[in-house]
Amino acid sequence: KQRVAANPDTEIEVIGHTDNVGNGNDNYYLGLEYARQVRWYLVKKGNLDRKKIRAISKGEEDPIDTNQTVRGRNANRRIEIVFN
Repeated sequence: KQRVAANPDTEIEVIGHTDNVGNGNDNYYLGLEYARQVRWYLVKKGNLDRKKIRAISKGEEDPIDTNQTVRGRNANRRIEIVFN
């Protein structure tokens, strides 16, 4: 919140990611739902302007680890927050 207050032109991008278990289309929407929940939290609890926060999903398309192990799938199910 302090960073956004100090830089009023800052925009935030909340990106939802999933593992590759299941249908790719379902995973896209699951990642989007996760990102929207984080956006809601930032707006309600962080008192940030909703118009400055964009929720998107990359679904299973941008893994950071292998989907062949439980550890890797857990790492791929994540939220990234990018300040622009």
